[in-house]
Amino acid sequence: MRTALKQAVSEAVGTAALVFVGLASIAIFLGDEYAAISTLPHLLRLLLVLLGFGAVITAVILSPVGSISGAHINPAVSLAFALRGDLPWKNLPLVISGQLFGGWLGAQAAVAIWHRTLAGLSFGVTHHNAHFPLWATIAVELGGTLLLVWLIFWLVANSKRREVIAVAVGCYIWLFGWATATISGASFNPARSIGPAIAGHDYRELWMYILFPVLGAVIAAVWCRLAPASCGCNMQEGCR
Repeated sequence: MRTALKQAVSEAVGTAALVFVGLASIAIFLGDEYAAISTLPHLLRLLLVLLGFGAVITAVILSPVGSISGAHINPAVSLAFALRGDLPWKNLPLVISGQLFGGWLGAQAAVAIWHRTLAGLSFGVTHHNAHFPLWATIAVELGGTLLLVWLIFWLVANSKRREVIAVAVGCYIWLFGWATATISGASFNPARSIGPAIAGHDYRELWMYILFPVLGAVIAAVWCRLAPASCGCNMQEGCR
């Protein structure tokens, strides 16, 4: 119980940092408070927003959060690790509760500081872009989370690859997120979507940002159990 509580607190801190910095990036780079930034092309501003998300993920993984709990900072990722047998099922509810609380706390803090700006940006809530078919958002959130979990499993399967996990995962969120943000908002993380939804009292489409990232993570975890070699594990020696 003590270990689970320690993991939960660690995940709460890490997820709070993720959501706070992410919403701060949205306010700074997509808001209208800074005239010099507001004149930049929208796609460049979006690239800077996703750089904020990617950079904070890298920082959290390298921080004590990474050594204490693994810095999942994402309920879908924690579920995948439980399915793979790396996180005890008895610890999972507390860990996810910590992540959800952290997401809420980070969103509340960001909204308290940038309330006017974020109010004009839907409080950073993730939404489907009506200019694209609904299946596109489903594919992005499911496929993006599947690839994220596969990447994490592939990296942690080998000690040498593990050394670059912080930068690799941060870059994935930055670049893949930028490529898909105009479609779905590039969440890949229920806690990232739930926190702002509560802060903005906007629960429209939230179900998609819970269901499909979780489904993508489950598919990746099952895939890696059935075909461990495809996730970087040596069939004779296992993952090390």
